[in-house]
Formats: sequence, structure tokens, C-alpha cells
Amino acid sequence: GALSTPASSKVASGSKSSPSENELLALLKIIGKGYSFLCRYRCREAIQTLKTLPAEQFSTSWVLHQVGRAHFELTEYAKAATSFEKLRRIEPSYIEGMEIFSTALWQLKREKDLCYLAQEVVRFGRESPQAWCVVGNCFSLQKSNFRR
Repeated sequence: GALSTPASSKVASGSKSSPSENELLALLKIIGKGYSFLCRYRCREAIQTLKTLPAEQFSTSWVLHQVGRAHFELTEYAKAATSFEKLRRIEPSYIEGMEIFSTALWQLKREKDLCYLAQEVVRFGRESPQAWCVVGNCFSLQKSNFRR
């Protein structure tokens, strides 16, 4: 059955801007199905499922993170980077998944973008494991470019 709390059972029925309980459940079903596909490395199906979300839901940090991750797993690094770039425009302080974004940038040899990402992630989460991975990728790319 559906979760029911006093607050959720009193959804503003007169407000046209508030989604109904059924609409919310439908959105959660799509998100859950897409995430389930991603967890089983069925990345194309995950992307296709998440793309069925309404634009305002698709353009959220969490969904863009999952889409970026799916493209990364498919070794579609440019598409992964595009998803993460959209995510960062929406929420610059979001650091979940930035290690994936930085590895995509490393694969694409985008040194300036990777250095900028490293500065930003350290600013927002100096002690986070994501920051350490991003900085490591940045130094690794700089070192490999220095050797040429």
C-alpha cells in the first residue's frame, strides 16, 4: 500500500499546482525503475526510462547524476560529461558523483575543466572522498600531459 501520514493524506486538493498522490507515485515508479536498471548495469534502459520523466523532474541533480553515471558506464564519456555539466549548472555544490565526472573529464583529456572541477569540489567538500578522487584525477592528467 501507499505510505500514509497525516500530512500526505491532506494534500492540497484545491491547488492545481500540487501533484496528486497518484502523480507522485507514477514519478517515483519511473525513478525507481530507472535506478533499478542502473544498479543492474542495464544502462541504456536506465537512460531511456529516466528520459520519460517530465522535464522539470529529469533536470534535477539526482536524475542528471544517474544519467551521467549510466553514460559513463557505457564509456560514453562526452555524454556523461554533458549530464554532469548540466547538474553543476543547477546545483554547483552537489558533490555526489563528481569522481565519475572527473574520470570522464580525464578520459576526454579536458585538463582545464578537470582543474576547475577540482577547485570547486574541494571548496564545497574538502574532506569528502569525491574531492580526493577529483584532485587525484587532476594531478594524474597534469602529470601525463607533462610527460609528453
